[in-house]
Amino acid sequence: MLKTKSPSSVSIYRNQNLQIRAVFEKAPSAHKVLCVALDYAKRKHVALCCDGNGDVLKEPFPVENNAEGVAYLCEQVEATARRRKIAKDTIFFGGEDQPSYVVNFVTALHQRGYLVARVNAYEASEQRENLLASTDQLDLLAIAKTLLNRRARLTTPCQDQDARYPQIRELSRTRRGLVRQQTSTSNRIHTLVDRLCPEFLCTPTFPGP
Repeated sequence: MLKTKSPSSVSIYRNQNLQIRAVFEKAPSAHKVLCVALDYAKRKHVALCCDGNGDVLKEPFPVENNAEGVAYLCEQVEATARRRKIAKDTIFFGGEDQPSYVVNFVTALHQRGYLVARVNAYEASEQRENLLASTDQLDLLAIAKTLLNRRARLTTPCQDQDARYPQIRELSRTRRGLVRQQTSTSNRIHTLVDRLCPEFLCTPTFPGP
């Protein structure tokens, strides 16, 4: 009798991050997954530790955006993991789209052997319980929910990043800002000219032959 090959499994969650899914598959249960959500800032980040079910293991706490902050964050995360008997390979970090001022911070986490992901800011905003307000606490919880839904992309250390993409993105944003300012200034000039010289901007009409 001929053996038929079993069809390859296809997930209905096409946009889930495979590396984060692998973290959940390694753990014996969702309680043994440690998700560290980060709300980035130039001077001081805010971190939140929760398990794979979304239960808060450590309330939000501040983390300096420097080498000492990385050491302090890892110390707090490792202490939480020890209390819950969570293995290092089932711990992952994540924050919103990686700004330039956290590249060194994220690289330091990579060097310590941690998986670091980034979530889309718009998708995270959709996870906020209060869509009409935005606070550090709400933003942090929304980031954690997005990470636990496996909706994220992986970050890479700064030495492995292609510098052209951030440069093109920054140029595009700068041009968009300049166009917006130019349009706004042009509209204001048009309004003032219309007020002072109502017929100045009218299309001239030429008499026929």
